[in-house]
Amino acid sequence: YSENLNDLDVEQLAKLVILAPTNKKTLEMNRSITAKLQDEPHTFYSSDLIISEDQNDLQNYPPEFLHDLTP
Repeated sequence: YSENLNDLDVEQLAKLVILAPTNKKTLEMNRSITAKLQDEPHTFYSSDLIISEDQNDLQNYPPEFLHDLTP
């Protein structure tokens, strides 16, 4: 990650993503990155929703399953 994270504006930051095999790894990277930011912290909320035309997807990935991915 760039040492110049604080030089990016909100629109540029919104285009960045963290891809990781598990939520645990994502949380580790997120903590490392946010430690480099100089602004006040903000809390953002996510949605546990799968959008799919296939009803099997909705049944195979209930919110409880998604929550269990974070140890």
